[in-house]
Amino acid sequence: MKAEYKILRSRLPARVLVEPTERRRLVQLGAKLGRARDELVTIVRPGTLHRWIREDAKTTKRPRGKVGRRRTSEQIRKLILKLAKANN
Repeated sequence: MKAEYKILRSRLPARVLVEPTERRRLVQLGAKLGRARDELVTIVRPGTLHRWIREDAKTTKRPRGKVGRRRTSEQIRKLILKLAKANN
C-alpha cells in the first residue's frame, strides 16, 4: 500500500487544493482521530489540519439551552385563576 501510495502521490501536483466541502469532511474526521491524525493525514500537513480544527471550534456555534423559567402550564393557570376568584 505504501509503494502504491508513493506512486500515486508522485503523479499529483506538489500542492493539492482542497475544496471547502472536502475541508469540512477532513475536519470532521480528523477531530475524532485525536493524536493519531498526525500519522494518518497525508493530503495536508498535520499542522494545517490542527489549525482547521481550531478555527472550526471557534466558529461553530454551540446550541444553547433556553434562558429563563419554563412557561406555566394551562392547567395550573386555570387553577390559579379559580383560586383567585374564590378568595375575592
